[in-house]
Amino acid sequence: MKKIISILLILVTCFALACCKKEHQHSYSELVNEVPATCENAGKKAHFTCKDCDVLFDENKNEITDLTIPALGHDYVHHDAVEATMDNPGNVEYYSCSRCDKLFVKNGDNYVEKTRDEVFISKHNCGELIAEVLATCESAGTKAHYTCADCGKFFDENKKEITDLDIPALGHDYVHHDAVEATMDNPGNIEYYSCSRCDKYFIKNGDTYQAIDQSSI
Repeated sequence: MKKIISILLILVTCFALACCKKEHQHSYSELVNEVPATCENAGKKAHFTCKDCDVLFDENKNEITDLTIPALGHDYVHHDAVEATMDNPGNVEYYSCSRCDKLFVKNGDNYVEKTRDEVFISKHNCGELIAEVLATCESAGTKAHYTCADCGKFFDENKKEITDLDIPALGHDYVHHDAVEATMDNPGNIEYYSCSRCDKYFIKNGDTYQAIDQSSI
């Protein structure tokens, strides 16, 4: 009987202690605002902290253990290369991030960050049109053109890039003249050739035209 009474006393005591023990009530801090994630940096969730036990809670006061918002990573947008002209700037082939203002070029499978100066090309710095130098029978000419003072590239009259300024020499256009016998009334001449484009005279020696003075005709 005594043993039963002892057991009952123990049970009553345990019950009383359980009733007396109060459930822990969290004491919430002020809400800590979210730190948004960026392309390259992780963010932090908005949260409360219990002042007594340091347990973390989300905005709805649900217990959480991890505050980290993963970094977003860059969202690459491709841009084709554009040739710079006299009137408009250009650019190399590049990628921009739709979420931030960074620029990249692709090297194999890697995206390499670049500055704006490395991506964008200023329009060509050309002065006045340089007039054409006409070709002659014996001398090459030069096309009318613009020259970029920064890069040295050439552009034609329509502002299209060109690489060759030379106008080939025209070569003589030989006109044959038969020999004419001199008379008492009229002068004569030897057989000769004149050039229709210039004032030079020639005699033919085999397949070769040899320049001569007019007085020799």
